[in-house]
Amino acid sequence: MTDVLPDVPALVARDLATFLTAQRQRLQELGPDLVPFVDAAERALAGGKRLRASFCHAGWVAAGGDAGDEQVVWSASALELLHASALVHDDVMDGSDVRRGHPAAHRAFERQHRAASWLGDSEQFGVGGAVLLGDLLLSWTDEMFRSSGLAPAALLRALTYLDLCKSEVAAGQFLDLIGQVRGAESVADAMRVVRFKAAKYTVERPLHIGAALAGSDPELIDALTAFGLPSAKPSSSATTSWASSGTPTSPASPRETTCARASAPSCSPTPSRRATRASGRCCNATSASPALASRSSTSCARSSATPAR
Repeated sequence: MTDVLPDVPALVARDLATFLTAQRQRLQELGPDLVPFVDAAERALAGGKRLRASFCHAGWVAAGGDAGDEQVVWSASALELLHASALVHDDVMDGSDVRRGHPAAHRAFERQHRAASWLGDSEQFGVGGAVLLGDLLLSWTDEMFRSSGLAPAALLRALTYLDLCKSEVAAGQFLDLIGQVRGAESVADAMRVVRFKAAKYTVERPLHIGAALAGSDPELIDALTAFGLPSAKPSSSATTSWASSGTPTSPASPRETTCARASAPSCSPTPSRRATRASGRCCNATSASPALASRSSTSCARSSATPAR
């Protein structure tokens, strides 16, 4: 067992590439028409900070898991497939043209249709292709998660939280959709969308999944919630602006994940020694990554300032 924290984003990129290569070989056997489909999946997975996988690994470490265990990184990488699925569908809902400097998936499929002079409507084909791509990425989430080689009992424990994560991000997306058509919303309504579309899906549930894989108990899950939700809470000014403008946002966009020191809820004033130690391990794990550290600094400060009883 090692306490040395690995470069999780690099390992995630490696594992996603390995998984995608296997999927490409499988789908290419069905014919050349699926090559652009798999290419689109590869583009959807390119880039990003790998936050969800990294927080999942941090939850594993917080629960006493071996920091160097690469099987858990494989399962954690599946959360990036879930994220890619949500982004593909979100771009369709928002009518976005660009994602990470490249045409959004539905726009790329639309261009493919138009360039080939196929029958029918290019825009409709693009939307249909993107919906199917998002569905495929969502299906791959479960497949990759289960194929890590971790014990079936561990995977079963964690699947409870993965299922919640998938349901909550879809619920958050729908709440966002409703908010857009209703017009101006209250700050409370906007915060509810952010809670499910960003905070729980980006930080809290990945922490839970990692901890469950390592065999955590309910007390630690509660401690990780107290750690995770404040670190993903948006600033009051950003939320007020969003509520008043009704501007749609993608899952876990930068303004949704801005740390809010003033409005973050407090952790339990009397955590157990085990929960406090676990929170400290989580702080160490997240602080090792600049991307995670910027989102967890408030929770780390609060955790370290709270005395163990």
